[in-house]
Amino acid sequence: MKLPELPRVLSKKEANITPRINAWMALNAPACCAWEIKVVKGNTCPKNAVLPHQLAALKAVMGSGITYKISDEARRQVPFDAFKMSFARAFVVVYYQKHKTCKVYLASEWSGASASSPSVFTFVL
Repeated sequence: MKLPELPRVLSKKEANITPRINAWMALNAPACCAWEIKVVKGNTCPKNAVLPHQLAALKAVMGSGITYKISDEARRQVPFDAFKMSFARAFVVVYYQKHKTCKVYLASEWSGASASSPSVFTFVL
């Protein structure tokens, strides 16, 4: 699966927490996996918070895979030009600001979530 190029826009609330979530996932998540981070102020994260192209990519990671080209326009060195990820696990990570808690949900089962929904992992930042 090849994804269309989209403008790089990262919300401020997501930009602040992403490095901490990525660090936790690097230490605790399965060896090969993909995740999409969502930040919510309240107790719920609606299904449509994960955009259709994001969910399609996460689901593709679990099957035949995706190929992704890393931008050459980065202002820092990039590790390599591109990668393919397939037959791996994929997650939606929701950070509930109100509770300072992250919950990790399987992308294959994503239908929205609440702070009380069961998850694969839960951790506090």
